[in-house]
Amino acid sequence: MRRISIFGILAFIALFIIFSNIGICEENIRTTIYVGGSGTGNYSSLKEAIYDANSNDIVFVYSGTYYGPIVIDKSIKLIGQDKYNTIIDGVGEDYVLKLDADYVNITGFSIQNSGKVFPNAGINIGTMGNIISGNNLINNYYGIVLLYPTSKNMIFNNYIANNNQCGIYFSGAKHNILTDNYVDTQPFNGFGLYDFSDNNTIKDNTLTHNQFCGVNIRDSYYNVVDGNNFLENTVGLHIPPPECKTTVYENFFSGNTIRIEEERDLIIYSQITSIILILIGFIYLRRKII
Repeated sequence: MRRISIFGILAFIALFIIFSNIGICEENIRTTIYVGGSGTGNYSSLKEAIYDANSNDIVFVYSGTYYGPIVIDKSIKLIGQDKYNTIIDGVGEDYVLKLDADYVNITGFSIQNSGKVFPNAGINIGTMGNIISGNNLINNYYGIVLLYPTSKNMIFNNYIANNNQCGIYFSGAKHNILTDNYVDTQPFNGFGLYDFSDNNTIKDNTLTHNQFCGVNIRDSYYNVVDGNNFLENTVGLHIPPPECKTTVYENFFSGNTIRIEEERDLIIYSQITSIILILIGFIYLRRKII
């Protein structure tokens, strides 16, 4: 009986190890799902392909026009065949893409025509660890919106132009890296950092022809602005007061109306202006009394 009992225990352990390994293998399997094109079994609908995908899958999208809004709620890699001809169009309704999962990778698309109210954008992000690279973001309300508690996203090598507000808008977004993006002709800011968007790195981007600021940082701490090109913006770079510890070095400025504007300078200017106006009013009233 004792031998049978020991044999049973060993058999149970062996089966447990086998099935555990099967589970691990299943978790690591990565399937590629195809959208568009002419292959057998390819999806025609991008929404349906994403709905049927599992976490860790690749969704490869052939050139064509697909329609949002689309929610991505699993950690997939979404790849377009050609960023000029693989288009995701929001048709003016809501966001175009909304990331509700961590660790999503999006590359190779033109993402356009979001709805035109806050916080609609080409891509709305509220999760962490996502990679957005090699896309065109055009004619949205915002190109990309990073909303609290998003963090640790990498956004690089995108062309962001002609959106209605900012190229990228931060609200409470921390520890993100933006590098090698080209941001052109935004009515407000190329990048706008607000509401304690701390510890972000803005490096090697080109920000040009933005009508307010190339980069506008307000109420945010410990951000790094390094090696960017600020070309022909109204204000190249707006930074908060020194106690916010913004690090600025090796940037290139050309053709901006104002190169660097510090928020404390504006406060001091406003206070001086108020004092001057009060003095003028006092002198005027004194003369009237005399």
